[in-house]
Amino acid sequence: MPNSSDEFTIRIRLLGLFFLLLFFILIARLFQIQIIDHQEAREKIDNKLTRTEYFMSGRGRILTRDGQVLAHDVPSYELVCKLSDLSFGEGLGILEELDFFINYKSKRYSEVKDRRPSPEELSHKIKTLNVRLERERLLISISRQLGVDLKELCRALKQAMDNVVKKWALLKTPQRLKLFLSPEMAKKLLATPQLFPGFSCVESSIREYPKGTLASHLVGYLGRLKEENYNVLRIRGYYPPLSSPLNFKPIVLRELEKDKISWARNFLVGASGVEWIRNDDLRGKLHKRTYRRDLQRYNHVEVEEGIDVTLTIDGALQQLAEEELSNALHKLYNKGFSNSNGVIVIFNLNDGDVLVNASTPSYDPNLITPPIQVTDPVDYMSGIMMNKAIQGAYSFGSIYKIISSTAILEENIVDPEQSYACTGMHARTKVGCSARAGHYNLKDALKVSCNPYFCEMAIRLGPHKLYNWSRKFMLGESLTKDFPSERKGLIPNPIYKRNIGQGMWYPGDTGQMSIGQGYQLGTPLQAAWIAGFIAREKAIAKPRFWTDAPITEVSLGIKGATREAIRAGMYKVVNEPGGTAYGSRSTSITYGGKSGSAQVGGKNGHAWFVGFAPYSNPQIAFSVLLEHSFTKTYGGGGSLAAPVAKKLIEAWAKRYAHSLH
Repeated sequence: MPNSSDEFTIRIRLLGLFFLLLFFILIARLFQIQIIDHQEAREKIDNKLTRTEYFMSGRGRILTRDGQVLAHDVPSYELVCKLSDLSFGEGLGILEELDFFINYKSKRYSEVKDRRPSPEELSHKIKTLNVRLERERLLISISRQLGVDLKELCRALKQAMDNVVKKWALLKTPQRLKLFLSPEMAKKLLATPQLFPGFSCVESSIREYPKGTLASHLVGYLGRLKEENYNVLRIRGYYPPLSSPLNFKPIVLRELEKDKISWARNFLVGASGVEWIRNDDLRGKLHKRTYRRDLQRYNHVEVEEGIDVTLTIDGALQQLAEEELSNALHKLYNKGFSNSNGVIVIFNLNDGDVLVNASTPSYDPNLITPPIQVTDPVDYMSGIMMNKAIQGAYSFGSIYKIISSTAILEENIVDPEQSYACTGMHARTKVGCSARAGHYNLKDALKVSCNPYFCEMAIRLGPHKLYNWSRKFMLGESLTKDFPSERKGLIPNPIYKRNIGQGMWYPGDTGQMSIGQGYQLGTPLQAAWIAGFIAREKAIAKPRFWTDAPITEVSLGIKGATREAIRAGMYKVVNEPGGTAYGSRSTSITYGGKSGSAQVGGKNGHAWFVGFAPYSNPQIAFSVLLEHSFTKTYGGGGSLAAPVAKKLIEAWAKRYAHSLH
């Protein structure tokens, strides 16, 4: 039988083995944590100490060719409120106070007005009045010191309270109020936070259009990224960016959880114009940054900004065009033409640069671009968002006679010097003439815009050849790939008329088509293109709207005699007595043009003037359109649209004098 000392020794040994086993287990566990699971443990600690944020860098600028900024990002300071820090007392009774500020028919007013309180009620009201006054004093003080409209502040706070009531936000969650402070007020708020308990501000950027309505149809505006569009944009690869800084991996949006795409819910994308077409270049890049709570700093991120886009528009000429267009429309308005609007297009024949794209009515992108959104785009009047230079479809009127002249000369229907006896009305089609009866060759027919001359020659030519020559002038197709929304226009033929249920094609249809009063429709850009295509023998460039677009040259390929005959007729229109635009001749630059007056059923007609300049060495082509401005009383394109064109041509010649030689 073992003695007590042996039993004690055994117990000591067992206890030692037990502690030795615990020691080895502890060593093994430490080895696992420090060596085997080191990376996993480190990641867990980093995740607890790190907050991840996603942000978009700034959008690129939109510039004119002469360096004017049409769109850029500017710093903004949005007011933020943490409701739990407001000294408004307990509960959400502040909603009633806010309603008192906003609505004079509020409950508080009716209580005071409808009955006199009892002494007990009056005593209770006096006790609570001090709290109410303190609340109101705070709101008024914040409004005055930060330069924020009191009613707007109250509405924003009421909305924040509603968000808490509806459990869309927590009292302790800072909420953006969509109220913006000036840099001075933001600096004051951040420097003296004790004066504004519960309020702060966050710095971000907003899109600003410093020139307002200038070229607004080209520039466009921004809109919020909608939920229904988010997946489409993601699938197309527009978001995330193509590249990312080296200190973090590229972000794949499909791997982000829904609570991590809040950047997208308030993110702005191009909604129209260049902002839309070039959104993929202009947009900022999606970046990720981390905040270390232990170090109290963000990691360094190389921010990649959006790319600037330079338009071909000349800012000074565009400004002048819009002013002259406004002046012309104002004169028409005073004469009773309340529905008149207009379009001006000027483009360079050498590189296709569109120097002027003016369209009315215009709009200010600042008023419809969030977050400072005064009105919704759908509330704007019909057509105000349309860039009529490329989206408007109009009857050409007599400017189409340039194409008719080309067709009849190239198909040898008539010699350019051969005279035609005009009696004032074409006998077969009953189309009248605004010129005096007399004998006209092609040049003089263009000069006075003799309708019977072109009706007769077009009937001899036939509708199919006239259609084919319209196609050679590239009507019925897009002139530029810059804007997918560009309208192609319409060029009719006998098949088209039959397909729309209008029956057979008659000689009268050919006559009407030859003078631009048929079914054909086109844009002001196409009208300028017609004039430019005939202006010179060498190829001209197709229009483009930004300087990094490729230059594409095309040539009409007609006989030199044909071109010179038509050019001579367009010279006579402006520079010889009796020409339809003789009143708009210039002493500083010689140019050629063609006026037009397109009749519109049931309304006043359109006044056109197209041409090229200078006459001896054409560098630009242009078109001016005044909608619903033509009547026999006030004249047509020669007396209405040509004076506007003259001022712009002279301004261009002065500005680009080096290109005239």
